[in-house]
Amino acid sequence: VGGMLAVMGPSVEELSSLCGSTVADQSVRIAAFNSPVQSVVAGPLKALAIFQERAQEAGARHCVLLKVSAPFHTPALSVAGDRLRQAFTEIELKAPAFPVFQNVDALAQTQPARIIDNLVEQVSAPVRWVDCVAAMHSAGTTRFVELGPGRALTGLVKKWNRKLEVRFTDRSGFWEQF
Repeated sequence: VGGMLAVMGPSVEELSSLCGSTVADQSVRIAAFNSPVQSVVAGPLKALAIFQERAQEAGARHCVLLKVSAPFHTPALSVAGDRLRQAFTEIELKAPAFPVFQNVDALAQTQPARIIDNLVEQVSAPVRWVDCVAAMHSAGTTRFVELGPGRALTGLVKKWNRKLEVRFTDRSGFWEQF
């Protein structure tokens, strides 16, 4: 149906302008604000190809087509958000022991209803990773740990602030380290 393209170089303003001007139906949208120098756009594959060409003409340093099957974090996935909301009606989400920083608004949340609303919205809204890391740091976070199959987020945190302690692990004994 579509895909995603990581774009290095342009500012958010430049990227927004390119999204609005490169494709007549504006089907290419910003899907993630990953670092001060990297964002991700998403849309139909043909539109992404046009966007990539125009972005490089406008001075983008590098563009990488991501290996994904859809234009995640765009309005094209709003139906999936509706399905997620329906799934949440079948479970009881309790208040977390610690605030949850969510990428949709980069705010610390503790209310289950708001957490659910944000999770649903995140399906079709841009990921505000840079804002989220900044908010966590402002709230006193000094150590970031990435658990998963890759180190992408670890690298993004380091690009935001090289002085922060950032760790990565994919080991099954993760919790024993702390």
